[in-house]
Amino acid sequence: MFIFTKAGRSAYLQFVRNLPSQVMLLAPCIFFPQMEKFNDGRITNIGLVLLFFVMFIYAAVANWLEFYEHDGASQARKKATAELRESGVTGWRLFLKTIRHKEYLGVLVAMLMAYGGFAEVIFMVFKAYHQK
Repeated sequence: MFIFTKAGRSAYLQFVRNLPSQVMLLAPCIFFPQMEKFNDGRITNIGLVLLFFVMFIYAAVANWLEFYEHDGASQARKKATAELRESGVTGWRLFLKTIRHKEYLGVLVAMLMAYGGFAEVIFMVFKAYHQK
């Protein structure tokens, strides 16, 4: 698996290091609508939550793609990726075209582990907030 290599550990730690900023972007989306002053129905309040959510999605996808691009576990993937990049495919489309190979299972498992922990932290904070 990719995360057990030296490059994989470094990429995974960088991936996990970027998660707190994603928590900070998602937190207002969860907690602002719970506040009494925020629920007055103004469109600016909805816009603010949507803005934070869009920034969260962008940060999550960027982090995911950065981690994925550091995966250099196989020569076949490097060759396929180089050919796709030469043809002008980058970012999300590159991910979707190369993910079909079974070699990427390790990359997906690592990302799911990190986002599973991320989801657990969000769930625990949300639960603690509602127990007040």
